[in-house]
Amino acid sequence: FRSRLVARARESRAAGLDATALHRRLPPGEGRKAIAVLERGGQLERLDGAGERWITGELAQQVVGQVLELVRRHHEAAPLSPGLAEAEVQSQMPAPEQHLVALAVRLAISAGKLTRDGALLALPGSGSAVDAQARAQLTALADAYREAGLMPPGDAELGQRLGLERKRLQELLGLLRRQGTLVRVNEAMHADAAAVGELSARVIARLTEQPELTAPAFKELAGGLSRKWAIPLLEYLDRCRVTVRVGDVRRLHPSRR
Repeated sequence: FRSRLVARARESRAAGLDATALHRRLPPGEGRKAIAVLERGGQLERLDGAGERWITGELAQQVVGQVLELVRRHHEAAPLSPGLAEAEVQSQMPAPEQHLVALAVRLAISAGKLTRDGALLALPGSGSAVDAQARAQLTALADAYREAGLMPPGDAELGQRLGLERKRLQELLGLLRRQGTLVRVNEAMHADAAAVGELSARVIARLTEQPELTAPAFKELAGGLSRKWAIPLLEYLDRCRVTVRVGDVRRLHPSRR
């Protein structure tokens, strides 16, 4: 009856073979034994999640192929990207197969066809591919932010200055963030990570000695910054839990005490 189980699973397509229906049709214990044999042979694959359902190994491999193709296309379109989010993969799949993505990803990773870094999926050896042109652009960006220190230009302004299209600029900035070269101050501005790190250390040292820091005192501590840069940097330090705003002053965040 194993062939009948596979045939029934094939008929059920993405919905899968239901354990309840299976056990009703077979003698006690026989269904589970048969399923175990078919799973070991790769003819059936158990779906992830609650309940017990199985799809054919053939359908599972089809979905694996679809997932790999989506990730491959992403690498092709965005070579500097580290990978494609699993949620994005799922959203791009046909509705009937969307719930099979978790299983397909697990199978692909087990087979060494896919890698995972957090929520991102990538093909082995792909992602963040840096060619000679990208290296030159990355160097130009990093140098510009390092020279600007705590007074960086807006991302759009710098991209325009360097002749970078918006999508390309965002890819390069993302790679520099992952490398630890830059930090995102806000949605429109990045800054040199070393310069911001030094500023953070000075703020912590000051607030360790004095309990409160006013905006004017912060500007002075940062080397005479104008409001244009001081406010975004203060808000960034708040988000990073270096400082906490209390009225018109900053105090050391409780986690730093």
